[in-house]
Amino acid sequence: TLAATFEGIDSVGGYSCRQNTGNTSQLSVHGTGRALDLMISTDGGAADNDLGDPIANWLVENAELVGVQFVIWDRSDWGAYRDPPKLDDYDGPNPHVDHIHMELSTDGAEMRTPWFADPDGDGVTSGLDVCPDDPDAGQQDVDADGVGDACQDRDGDGVLDVVDLCPEVADADQSDVDADGIGDACDTRDDRPVDDPGDDDPPGDDGAPDLDEAPDPDPTDDSPDADPGFGVDARHDGGSGLSAAGCAVTASRPSSASSATLCLAALALLRRRRSRG
Repeated sequence: TLAATFEGIDSVGGYSCRQNTGNTSQLSVHGTGRALDLMISTDGGAADNDLGDPIANWLVENAELVGVQFVIWDRSDWGAYRDPPKLDDYDGPNPHVDHIHMELSTDGAEMRTPWFADPDGDGVTSGLDVCPDDPDAGQQDVDADGVGDACQDRDGDGVLDVVDLCPEVADADQSDVDADGIGDACDTRDDRPVDDPGDDDPPGDDGAPDLDEAPDPDPTDDSPDADPGFGVDARHDGGSGLSAAGCAVTASRPSSASSATLCLAALALLRRRRSRG
């Protein structure tokens, strides 16, 4: 895991049943299986601090979580058992410029520390789990901030990003009036259909006018509409159409059933007037 996280680690050495190089009267912790050597290439024979320091510091910062009890790197050593400051000069025969020596406590070696626990039961131990308290076997972390998508709430509104309609804008009520999957707090457009106030269709229609409200498809056409409705169409009010000679239909437009009816009515009226005279 460390080797995958820190590119500066070339290899990892572990168990070695041998004497302690600093005190040959004692067995090396490597012989108990509780120590690792993280091998790091040198820089011209000296320690490459750009590569090694971040690793050694991570071990110190997470010592309690992992169970690290002792670290040696570049002529310095750190001991969890010491009173602050825990860092001291290392004067052993090996200056440790080409590797970091790390020792685990008994609990750490037996994986009884929090790092090795799995409280959410997703198969990923807490030390590696991007959502240690939420089952998240996939460990997805899109923004690579170390907090998994399954447990992240970037806007702090109490709604996890994976279900939040506005993951970057606080929106606890998750209102979405146009039902487009984007919360009202961050939606820049309203996708609801626009109703026509003069439309007889029920709310939520497509906003198109009804048939009786449709505009004349050809405004230049002077013929009667198919459904003129009640009243006289002013566009067709060109006079009575009657001449001194009698019932003549205007030559500028074709006859129709309505024109013929008007003519018959006019003839009947003339006959009554003549009979009275």
